[in-house]
Amino acid sequence: MDVQDLDRKLREIDQDLSRRGFPVVQRALYAFSVLAPDPDKRTQYAEDLFDHIADWYFCKYGNQAIWDQTIGEQPVIIRDAVYVARIPFTDRNRVVGITDQIKDVPAEITRSFTEDEVRYVASTCLEAFSDYSALYNLDTRPSLLRVDQWQLVRRAKFDVKAAALLLKEAEDTQGSITHSHQAAEKFMKSALLGFGVDTKIVRRRFSHNLGKIYNELVARHRKFKHLGNAATALDQLLESMDIRYAEIPRSARDAVAAFGAARHICGFIAQQWQLDAERGTPDHKLQPGRFYQDYSGRTYRCVAIERNRKGELVARMFLLEHNFGGMVLDAEMTCKADVGHLYVELTQTETLQRLETRYRSLRASNSTSLSS
Repeated sequence: MDVQDLDRKLREIDQDLSRRGFPVVQRALYAFSVLAPDPDKRTQYAEDLFDHIADWYFCKYGNQAIWDQTIGEQPVIIRDAVYVARIPFTDRNRVVGITDQIKDVPAEITRSFTEDEVRYVASTCLEAFSDYSALYNLDTRPSLLRVDQWQLVRRAKFDVKAAALLLKEAEDTQGSITHSHQAAEKFMKSALLGFGVDTKIVRRRFSHNLGKIYNELVARHRKFKHLGNAATALDQLLESMDIRYAEIPRSARDAVAAFGAARHICGFIAQQWQLDAERGTPDHKLQPGRFYQDYSGRTYRCVAIERNRKGELVARMFLLEHNFGGMVLDAEMTCKADVGHLYVELTQTETLQRLETRYRSLRASNSTSLSS
């Protein structure tokens, strides 16, 4: 595609996005996902293509089109006040100062952060980064979902933004909880649509009851049990849609809890859509001697499937070559055996040989206790 044809196509895409009220700052990424839909074939040409698209949008919209490298915002409570932490786009090689990402926090508070406060902010932001990364990556793969699913997802992402904004700027805890609940509802309903449930049935049968939607999802696949606690918490915090019209006491901590639950639901479903596409199936069984990768890119060897003292079936997994703060970490851990949906099996010969060599070397050196 020559430059003139590319610019003509960009004008068409931008006119469509403008008609739909698509945020300007997100249009370059969307246009790129349309013009380079296969993430596995994005070579130097694709990088040049994205640069051209970004330049085109900057020329048309100026600073309004410049992305600030933030993939999301996470409300946090510090000393009884609500602040918002920016979740930056980054990779495992970039070090980010967590407390530096909190917006508008007074300098005297920053200087006097306690160890517990730093731990709370860090753990919350780490969880948020995982979920927001899944949502960001989903936007780069438009072919994963149908049009009706995307409509729900995009409205849900507006709900996520509104929930954080209302809590911080307007101190509207009820409004924030409502939008958090709506975001989770839309993602869960979009997941149902992916199983072939009719749109009209989804709207009529389940209304705004996350518990009912959750039960239907679990009936489709057991992996959605991971959403049970979050869905229950959101339904309890919302109580009823009367929260939109009447005064129902809800604290800032309630709203932050609702936001976290909704973010988890959206992130988990976004991850599963992408992992399903990689696996070619909604799930698979972990098998000893095989290697797997989780959504974050960590690699594992399944050492054994066995029963623990409680009689539960568990998998012993060996984490290999994990880059942790500049150090390479290898460690054995145990998890439930029915979590194959969290992994993709590795199949590249060179990767398998390298990981197997490292595993056997660690075993031979007796640096840890292993059995295969």
